[in-house]
Amino acid sequence: MGPFIYNLALWAIGLFILYKIIVIAVREGINQSNIGKMIQNKQYVYNDSEPTQQNDWDNN
Repeated sequence: MGPFIYNLALWAIGLFILYKIIVIAVREGINQSNIGKMIQNKQYVYNDSEPTQQNDWDNN
């Protein structure tokens, strides 16, 4: 029973380290991409309140 728990603990630690590496790599990949840089620089602003033609007609 002892070697099984030891192997299970090593697998858990290895998977946790692998998880952290993947999370960091994805986060850095997004931050270093062009879209990530645009979002960080706030050049891209999502604006859902753009006037539509229906709103333009209502204002006249």
